[in-house]
Amino acid sequence: MPELDLDELRGLRSNTSRYSVQLNRLKGVGIDTTNINETVSRAVNNVQSGARSFVIFGEPQSGKTEMMICLTARLLDEGHKVIIHLLNDSVQLLEQNLDRFKRSDLAPAARNFTEILDPDISLKSGEHVIFCKKNKDDLQKLLNRTSGVKGRVIIDDEADYATPNAKINAGEVTKINELIGELLEEDGTYIGVTATPARLDLNNTLDNDSASWVWFAPHAQYTGQEQFFPLEEKVKYRLNLIKDEGDQPKYLRQALFRFMVTVAYLNLHGKPPEKHYSILIHTSGKKEDHKVDRKTIEASFAPLIDPKSAKFGTYANELAQTATELYPRRFVRPVKGLGPHSANRTAFFGSTRRIVNSAGTRYTGSTWFLRPVRRSAPVDTTRRNARRTYRKPSDTLMPSYSPRRPRMCDGAISVVRKLPK
Repeated sequence: MPELDLDELRGLRSNTSRYSVQLNRLKGVGIDTTNINETVSRAVNNVQSGARSFVIFGEPQSGKTEMMICLTARLLDEGHKVIIHLLNDSVQLLEQNLDRFKRSDLAPAARNFTEILDPDISLKSGEHVIFCKKNKDDLQKLLNRTSGVKGRVIIDDEADYATPNAKINAGEVTKINELIGELLEEDGTYIGVTATPARLDLNNTLDNDSASWVWFAPHAQYTGQEQFFPLEEKVKYRLNLIKDEGDQPKYLRQALFRFMVTVAYLNLHGKPPEKHYSILIHTSGKKEDHKVDRKTIEASFAPLIDPKSAKFGTYANELAQTATELYPRRFVRPVKGLGPHSANRTAFFGSTRRIVNSAGTRYTGSTWFLRPVRRSAPVDTTRRNARRTYRKPSDTLMPSYSPRRPRMCDGAISVVRKLPK
């Protein structure tokens, strides 16, 4: 058996860049890593230059979790042995982020702090990526377990939550703020990550240096507040503003119906297969208000699911009206009583000039049909104020209303010709 070159093995280990592995993973799925690389580089430069407390801030939902995975990999490459990730006091959020880290194949694998409470696990040797909720009991256990561990790095996700000292004006210290400060000890590094950094600056949380803050720019495909709520540019979408006072459930129902109609349009006129879309409803920061909104949404869906519901017709007509307003050139609506020689058949009217009744017979019309037709038998009359008489053996003449010529509301004539199948 040939003798192993241990120095070569050690060199291979030290030259392996976990940071490059993470960047290549993202590039492999089509993610632009330019902004991630710039942010991580600036953050590591801060740490290397001696900054002990600073903030990375960026837009909401702009990819901060992937940036933190890459930042952790880079810090491990730079020789930092213990990296602690703090999250909001939510088991679900902790499990979600922990799962994201594990699926990234970062080495060493991230662990919940409960996994390192075993005294047989040494934190003074090896590398450790530890997750912990910002809960006073959990933080106290983590503090006790990491006692004596030097040079730890704390990455605080949603740093504006719980970490700032809310009692600073009273000359007191909140428990979470106190425990995180003790975790840092004298040689630790604090990196807060947030989309709302103002409080950390005003509160001077953990003596962070605002001159060292790092901006995490969103990727090119990002859509956020600048796109949805621009301060100067005209919005590129439909925006309906409601008053702050006098809020009523109907406004939420109207928003829901606009969403439903839009989804129907996209799926009807887009390429198959049908796609799923989501609507975000966030009218308040209070849980009780969210419960009210949920009841309104459920109360809007229920009548549409049950055709025998007393509100089925009302809501169906609201949807039809919404479709007419949003897509006037595309919408086709069923109307009772419009059809040759039958008062019971259903025909359609809309902005198109082709009409199909329930029997499958196709017709072409010269105007929109906006109300039921009372007479089903052919009539012999002429269009008001028109010199030409529309009268052919294949014509069926019906009263209708043309929105472009309102004076023809009563007794106006539309020519409806039967088309070949």
